Amino acid sequence: MVKVSTEESCITRLVNGFKRLSSLPVVLARTSQPHEDPQTHLLAISGIKISSLASSPLILINLHEFESGSQALNNNIGTPNADIVISKHKMEFHALSYSSFLLFSVYVFLHCSLAVGSIQAVKTITVDTSGNGNFNTIQAAIDSVPDGNSQWIRVHVHQGVYKEQVKIPKEKQFILLDGQGSDSTVIQWNAHTVPSDEEFGTAAFSVSADNFIAREITFQNSFDYKSNKAIAVAAAIQGDKCSFYNCKFLGYQDTLCDYQGRHYFNQCWIEGGVDFIFGRAASVYEGCTLNSILLEKGPSWLTAHSKVNLSAPGGFVFKNCKITGSGSMYLGRAWNDHATVLFYNTFMSDLVVPLGWDSWKQHDMSQITYAEESCTGPGSDKGKRVPWEKKLSAQEWNKYLGREFINQDGWIEQNAP
Repeated sequence: MVKVSTEESCITRLVNGFKRLSSLPVVLARTSQPHEDPQTHLLAISGIKISSLASSPLILINLHEFESGSQALNNNIGTPNADIVISKHKMEFHALSYSSFLLFSVYVFLHCSLAVGSIQAVKTITVDTSGNGNFNTIQAAIDSVPDGNSQWIRVHVHQGVYKEQVKIPKEKQFILLDGQGSDSTVIQWNAHTVPSDEEFGTAAFSVSADNFIAREITFQNSFDYKSNKAIAVAAAIQGDKCSFYNCKFLGYQDTLCDYQGRHYFNQCWIEGGVDFIFGRAASVYEGCTLNSILLEKGPSWLTAHSKVNLSAPGGFVFKNCKITGSGSMYLGRAWNDHATVLFYNTFMSDLVVPLGWDSWKQHDMSQITYAEESCTGPGSDKGKRVPWEKKLSAQEWNKYLGREFINQDGWIEQNAP
């Protein structure tokens, strides 16, 4: 068995672990109160219980989506002498005892090795345009994966621009497509179509297989949108349990076809001008940037979502994201009257139009679920939003922000690279 992350040094993994921790809504703090059970101090870290190594009790407090900074965190805990404070906004280190630092290091190790580096690749296939890999093209590497594959295979793509159309059929599951940085590893294809069933087939990259991961790679449709407006899909995803880490999706109209299945996007850059995220999938976008390159004044649309019916699974959930770029944009237009799009704790620049949402051709807006919560920036003012925007309860928000939306079986953690 080959660990996927074997090429990372221990120091790199530790540094990356600290970076990841700095964005987690948790606090590790010393408490002066006696533990309920002084004989065994247990911490639940990413679902793993370990014995406390500290001479004095330590507790791990989960502050889900707590946003008020380290001072408020300390106030919430009720202890001014916290060893380490980690929030979504900053990470502060105070005077650490050796035992506290040791425990913190164990947390970093467990989080990196078990929570975000848990998959094992039985084989690594290398792709290099210069001929220094197993294959010169990505598609050739994909084709070499046997149909019915049931174990993770890593396709390591060296930096370069790969001018090819890449398709992963449903028979080839458990592929990790691993680039060398989204700025230097690019899948590029030039194709376009008119609105039809052929949109999926013209994508620069498409995956129909379940259990797929991509990281540190760019998917680009290089069609010249400045001279001719047409649908030009960069990536089309219709497998289940597909995840993307630190990837870029570049296009103009219909950039990302998030077609069907459960999908997770983390720290991705998605760029376009018209409906540049569309489909009927159930997907979570976390820490992503949605960048408009709209040529005209607009307004245009960031998303276009639909569901087969009201009870069908589906929806786009944007958590801790950023909306940037040029032109003016609706947050979304309803592809049908069951469209579901939610923005949570997202920065919205002034390109977002005051109305926020477009019903498009729908006449019954009662079943459309468009909602926003805890968003910031000049575009987040809801004073002039459409009257049919949903006002969800805390319980309803938890349905979309919690595990039950797309992660009931824990696949996101299990499939983390």
